[in-house]
Amino acid sequence: MRRIYDALGRAFNSPEVKQAMATQNNRIVLMPPEQTVAYFRSEMTKYASVVKGAGLELM
Repeated sequence: MRRIYDALGRAFNSPEVKQAMATQNNRIVLMPPEQTVAYFRSEMTKYASVVKGAGLELM
C-alpha cells in the first residue's frame, strides 16, 4: 500500500498532471493510506443506506 501511495504522490506532483488537473478545474487530495481506508469505509456506509432506500440490488 505504501508503494502505491508513494507512486501516486510522485505522479500527482508532476507538472503535467498538475497542469491537466488545473485545466479541468480539478483538485487532487492524496490522503495517507489509513485515512483513505477510513474515508472509503464511511462512504460505503453512507451510500449503502441510499442504495437500500432506493430498492436497488447488486447484479
